[in-house]
Amino acid sequence: MKEWIKQNKYIILISILFVAVLTYCSMQTFIVNDDLGYSFFYRTNIRITNIIQVIKNQVSDYSIVSPRVFVHFVVQCLLIFGKNVWSFLNPIIILINGLLINKIIKIYHKDSSKVFNLLSYLISFLLIISFKWLIYWISGSVNYVWTSTILFGFIYYYLKKGFSNKYYFNFLIILFVSILHESLFIFMTIFIISKIAFDFIKNKKINKNDLLLFIPLIISGSFLFLGPGMKYRMDSKEEINIIKAIPIISFNLFGLFNKNNLIPTLFIIVLLLKLLKGDYKYKYYLLSIVIINIILLLFKNNWLYFSLSVLIILITFNINHKDKRDDLSIIALSFYAISYSLCLTNEYLSGRPNYFFYIYLVFIMILYLNDIINFKVNYIALLLIILLGLLFNEAIIYKEIGKIKDTRLNQIKEFKSTPKKKLYLKKAPEKYNMYQMDSNEPQSYYYAYTHYLNYYGLKENTKIVFKD
Repeated sequence: MKEWIKQNKYIILISILFVAVLTYCSMQTFIVNDDLGYSFFYRTNIRITNIIQVIKNQVSDYSIVSPRVFVHFVVQCLLIFGKNVWSFLNPIIILINGLLINKIIKIYHKDSSKVFNLLSYLISFLLIISFKWLIYWISGSVNYVWTSTILFGFIYYYLKKGFSNKYYFNFLIILFVSILHESLFIFMTIFIISKIAFDFIKNKKINKNDLLLFIPLIISGSFLFLGPGMKYRMDSKEEINIIKAIPIISFNLFGLFNKNNLIPTLFIIVLLLKLLKGDYKYKYYLLSIVIINIILLLFKNNWLYFSLSVLIILITFNINHKDKRDDLSIIALSFYAISYSLCLTNEYLSGRPNYFFYIYLVFIMILYLNDIINFKVNYIALLLIILLGLLFNEAIIYKEIGKIKDTRLNQIKEFKSTPKKKLYLKKAPEKYNMYQMDSNEPQSYYYAYTHYLNYYGLKENTKIVFKD
């Protein structure tokens, strides 16, 4: 144990620092949105206090709310303790995702620096500012951040072991992952189809046992999409318009030079460097086309983002094939499918599943950096300074949000002890909207308005006004 601690001391120190800062930040945020409703038994005014209530609630929710009952089971169990348990666990889950990415990279680079990989991941994660509202929201984080970690666990297992001859074990893994969430179901479906197609192209035959892998997908798909709760989620008067949705999804994925999400820009830079440094076919033609496409983005036509998206995945296929990493192309296609599957719904504007795609970009970016940079230890000091700066900035931002939260709690306490007609709450500045889900809710029209009143013991129809 002492030897292991000595060998991993920098990883341990960085991990402790990251978890400590994000735990502090998490404790500063509000309970809002779905978290309010999930805090109550059958969404009445009775707080959930035990697992039996959670199970009963999710059996009911499957029929009337959502088929994501396994994920929401976790959400409701966490909410029994408010934000306390989640605030500690969420940073650990985020950290585990980074450690899994390091494990995957070491499949291709056995001598890769764990410190370099982890620092690169943590810095990249903190740069996804436009998704902080999701990351620091209990329901959102469990639905996307926690399931992302599970997905990378599956990817590591597959790349390390492949599908074993024990098909019942493969069956259970695919069923477990795909039944959790529609996005994971989409990933697994495209993954299995692509794997079978790739094996057929490579070996000129199909392994009949691989066809059995569709059985858990059929079970998961039926559970998720035929459940009564899915009809409730998808019920909308707005018609699905795929032609309208695709360019918007592409813009949301690859919006370049966005200070609130630098991952697409950084990824494209690393991708082009990787292309230039390698012996790849047509690399100068591909590089020229990408640059031209980026310049044409000045015309602000979102279809140009779609063409950029297509170019990027074609270049990725080219690189992976040359590097004998075709499995990574299957994974890339599956992550693309998660985001572009939104064009079949009316939720393409929200782009929540894009979180999966950005973590995939972070993974590939770190892998390619390992391919093209030597003596990575020389960069560790610089990366550590950047990480410390980002963590300090994170703590400052959420310290201010925490002040607003504390002020509101005092205002609620004062309101309950006086005969005032209106509850005046401190308004959060607009700049914090990305960092806190529904920063200035509830209003009377807010769907969780009643749950908010119940959560804080306020009288029915309390008028809430936000003031600077």
